[in-house]
Amino acid sequence: MSSILHQKSRDTCRRFRPAYPPFHGVSWHARCVPHGTSAKQVVRQLIPVWLFGWALLLSGPVGCGRSDMRQPITGTVTIDVQPLGDGAVNFRPAAGTVGPSTGGPVHQGKFSVPAENGLVPGTYVVTVLAVKKTGRIVQDPQKGTVPERVQLKFKEPPGNVTVVAGERNAFEFALTTSPR
Repeated sequence: MSSILHQKSRDTCRRFRPAYPPFHGVSWHARCVPHGTSAKQVVRQLIPVWLFGWALLLSGPVGCGRSDMRQPITGTVTIDVQPLGDGAVNFRPAAGTVGPSTGGPVHQGKFSVPAENGLVPGTYVVTVLAVKKTGRIVQDPQKGTVPERVQLKFKEPPGNVTVVAGERNAFEFALTTSPR
């Protein structure tokens, strides 16, 4: 009689046998539904798992932050009293500020970051990337011959800025290059 039950139990498990091999030394027998368990019991045991899964799916679109708190950022960058031709500006959260980093290109001395990519209120460390042509031509492995460019060094960094909600966050950075 026990061999008949054992055989029936094994047959039941074969119906639920997964297509993947066993893991960590656990055979497929230990993962199948025990003989005698009704479908109603299995469904009742899975309801909390399903509810948790739906809760995760529905909470997913909420995200990590609210985009309506982000503020647009605009400003100008001058180097040695001349507008920066082309470059980039970056804002990184300072200690104590929780928020995203952002930045954007600088064209003809002006930059603009729209609200959807903007900053939440707080203090940010600013970095400016600027390059100048040296007048020499160099060989680039990917582009061939190109004008050499070097990154400009500044006497003092741009510093920190504070972004305030509901105000016009426009910043001016007047930088001076340092001699090499």
